[in-house]
Amino acid sequence: MKVTIISTKFENLHDGKVTYGYRVYSDSGLATYDNTRYGSAEDVPTDNMDLIADVIEDPINDMMDDMIEIGIRDKGVAVNRTWYDWEEIAWLFDEP
Repeated sequence: MKVTIISTKFENLHDGKVTYGYRVYSDSGLATYDNTRYGSAEDVPTDNMDLIADVIEDPINDMMDDMIEIGIRDKGVAVNRTWYDWEEIAWLFDEP
């Protein structure tokens, strides 16, 4: 399973309110998001490792646990169109 994390600007089509967060999805159909993680565009991490850390720590993402176990540990993750093998990001999960 390939997992992808994308920084995202969300816009409500009814009232125009804009929020910032991320989407996480897999090629097997699992998907989750947090549209209120960041208060402004300036708060969204520009470093992909910081974004991965935020996704891991976000209590909103129960489904993320499945994606980590099934996909990220097995292969790695694509973050904002950059691929990271498991060995490059394992330290974020407190693992060797």
